[in-house]
Amino acid sequence: METPERRPDPVGLWPGVCVAIILLVPVAVSTLKFGRRFLVQFFMNPFQMFIVIPWALSYFCVRKGFMPLKSGGKIERATDPVNFWISVGFYALIGTIFFIFNLWLSWQVLSRPR
Repeated sequence: METPERRPDPVGLWPGVCVAIILLVPVAVSTLKFGRRFLVQFFMNPFQMFIVIPWALSYFCVRKGFMPLKSGGKIERATDPVNFWISVGFYALIGTIFFIFNLWLSWQVLSRPR
């Protein structure tokens, strides 16, 4: 008896909404504590590049269905779904780590005594 090939479930909207809420709550709390200075420090920080690029690459890969490789090839979602989702998850994780680092760094800069 053969088992049918298991296809990965499509990415829904709700996980993205939940992640966005989880990431925006600390920014909102910090803005309430420090005011406009926090937003300027957070969004004008050079680490913003390390957040936006991995998240944009993850979004691009999910929309297009392939992950471009440095060697010129690509990992397609239809032919190699396991490695595709590992790669997309890795880029999203790196962007999230730098988001948390940027949040922490902004909090530290504004919390120091003057």
